[in-house]
Amino acid sequence: MPRQQAHIEVTTDWTQLTDGDATTITFQATTGPVEIRRGSSATPADSAKGFRYGTGQGERDLAVASLAPASSGQRVWGRSLTANTETVVVDHA
Repeated sequence: MPRQQAHIEVTTDWTQLTDGDATTITFQATTGPVEIRRGSSATPADSAKGFRYGTGQGERDLAVASLAPASSGQRVWGRSLTANTETVVVDHA
C-alpha cells in the first residue's frame, strides 16, 4: 500500500518505513542522522547495519532492490543514529 508524504518517527530501534512491500521509495532525514536498510517483514537484528544519511539527505525515486542489492526483501527500515527520536519523510509505491 503506498504512503504519501508520511512523517515517520524513528528511535534507535529499527522502524519499518514502508507500509508493506514497496518497489520504489523517496525519503529524507528531516531532523537528524538516520540509518536506512532494506529487509523483509521481520525486524532487523540490532547488529544489522544500513546506509547512513545526515539531516536533509535521502533518496528520490530509488528502486528498493537497488538500496542493497545483496539483501532480500522489499521493505525499508530506519533508525536514529542519535539518542533522539528523528523524523524521516517517506513516500513510496
